[in-house]
Amino acid sequence: MSDHNQLALQTHILALSTSDNWTLARQEWVFSAATYHLTYTNCPCGVQIREMCYIHNIENNNETYIGNVCVNQFMSISVENALFDGIKRIQADIEANANPALIRYCYQIEVLKEHEYQFLMNVCLKRKFSDKQLQWKKVLNQKILNEVIIK
Repeated sequence: MSDHNQLALQTHILALSTSDNWTLARQEWVFSAATYHLTYTNCPCGVQIREMCYIHNIENNNETYIGNVCVNQFMSISVENALFDGIKRIQADIEANANPALIRYCYQIEVLKEHEYQFLMNVCLKRKFSDKQLQWKKVLNQKILNEVIIK
């Protein structure tokens, strides 16, 4: 935790918020997207990150990104670490099973249609697939990687 500079994060968020009170400003922000980058960038708190959480201010429409630790701990916005684990898993192996957190997230942001969501949820714990199932899973995994923004 000592690497995270909460004051730097607060300064960044307050500059983009309507309120100048940290407690009130935090309530203006909602989670909007997650991305996983192959190269590091800096969170406003100063820590190098690859797992970026984009947040949106509902009062003034400002947007920014922060790391997943900051979004969970300092912003009190819940983003499952499993989401990033799922992205990394299918990025490393396109035939791997996406985990439920990633599947739910992709359905919520409308990357997956209902039937695609149902298929992936039904097979996410399966180990053996028909050729047709495996091909469909690979297509959907690639769709997820393309839409969830892996840079």
